[in-house]
Amino acid sequence: MEAAGPRTLDVRTHALVTVALVYLGLPVLLLAVYLHTPVVWAAAVLLVVALVFAASSRHSPDRSETPRGSISLRWSQVAAIVVLALALATVGGAAGIVDPPWDWNKHNALLHDLTTMPWPVAYEGLANASLVYSFGLHLPAAAVGKVAGGSVVVAHAALLLWIALGFAVLLTLLSGFFDRGRRALWAAVVLVAFGGADLLGAVAVSGDAVPSEWWMMSDDVVLQYSGNVTALCWVPQHAIPSWLIGVLFVRAWPQGQWREGRALLFAVGLSALWSPFAAMGGAVLLGALLLRFAVQRVPLRWRSLWVEVCLGSAVLPVALFLSLTGGGQELSTTGIGVQGYVLFLAVEIGLWVVMALFAGRYRAALVPVLLVLLVLPFLRLGEYNDLAMRASLPALMALNVLAWVGAVRGTAPPNRPVGRIALTVVSIAAVALSVPTWSSEFDRVVGQPPAYEQPWDETVPAFLERLNSSPSIWAQYLVCPQGPAARLLALEACRGTVDAPAPGEPQP
Repeated sequence: MEAAGPRTLDVRTHALVTVALVYLGLPVLLLAVYLHTPVVWAAAVLLVVALVFAASSRHSPDRSETPRGSISLRWSQVAAIVVLALALATVGGAAGIVDPPWDWNKHNALLHDLTTMPWPVAYEGLANASLVYSFGLHLPAAAVGKVAGGSVVVAHAALLLWIALGFAVLLTLLSGFFDRGRRALWAAVVLVAFGGADLLGAVAVSGDAVPSEWWMMSDDVVLQYSGNVTALCWVPQHAIPSWLIGVLFVRAWPQGQWREGRALLFAVGLSALWSPFAAMGGAVLLGALLLRFAVQRVPLRWRSLWVEVCLGSAVLPVALFLSLTGGGQELSTTGIGVQGYVLFLAVEIGLWVVMALFAGRYRAALVPVLLVLLVLPFLRLGEYNDLAMRASLPALMALNVLAWVGAVRGTAPPNRPVGRIALTVVSIAAVALSVPTWSSEFDRVVGQPPAYEQPWDETVPAFLERLNSSPSIWAQYLVCPQGPAARLLALEACRGTVDAPAPGEPQP
């Protein structure tokens, strides 16, 4: 970054992308401290090497120079981005300044154990079972709390700032898609004003005008595409990496440079410790981008791919660590019918697709985005179908960016007055119909009494017991490490068998 004048700041886009990758990669580096084994330390060194050389034009696979593009922001816009990032992190529930959503029970328990217990976390009262989870969001904040003497309060404050930093990086990247002057405003609109027309869906399905993300839910079908505000409040660990992946994908699509593909590759690989679902959804977009590059015969220096080899080696311990997680459920189909399928897509993404059709040179990126969003409604994984909810987030952010690029910078026929008016009406309708759902998240800010406990001193086992969780849910957090992966990561074996209490039974 460099000062461009007394009232503006020029942010080099290439440097900003590097900051985003370092942000995603820091938890992977901290995993070496968490596990403190030679193999993981070696992987951390490789990751540092990969990040350093990925930022250098000398090691670009296509010999391209470091991009000279920059995002020029007035200092007032910089301040607005910082304030909005902090506000969104606060509204989302971080640090408990406002009553957080229910999912923060889990975040609180994870942060407590990672902060107060020795690394790697193991539970002596449960046969020395190990905590194995995708805690990339929590690890940096827990490290700060641990350095502060195991202070959970400090850890929560650090988590608030960590989440806000992710939002600030994302907002700055989003601002680069728009012309200077109002780019910070449009970035804010992109991040906040995206969601489905859930109110219409609820009326169509049940006849009740009650906005809910779960309007398409029955005994046979469990399906949701989350709006941005819902995702940032409930699941920032999924939202932040997914949104960075979606933005980097749209940036890379028209560039025709392997450097941009490399950035997306790094983001997908590093996101696994944050959210395996973000990595899965991002992998499809990455595959589409690489296929496009291959068809376009983008020049490639094969010997420069050693940086990618370093990245692959660096994230291998993450894959091994997450492979120990139990409680997996079988992939199945949702059982959605043709009528329900068409209604779901029309309600959730219909108007946004219309806007994205006018995204100019970015428009072709809509094809792989729609491929993801058209297929996921048929698949189900988990009781609440986390696959559709979470793996869709990268594609939804990409669609979101494409839609607003089309609305703000749209090409013909919107260049004609009638077309421009029609596109404006569609844009207003898309936002207006999404407001009833995501605005309800702000009810917590204006004093709605909390409907549930949010303790900061609760352990993960205590949290699972309070929820009357099934054994399959327990196995998603607590495992008995065994096999080659456990030995390679030097995780201690259990002393006996971990038997999760049945719902309603006391904890052993």
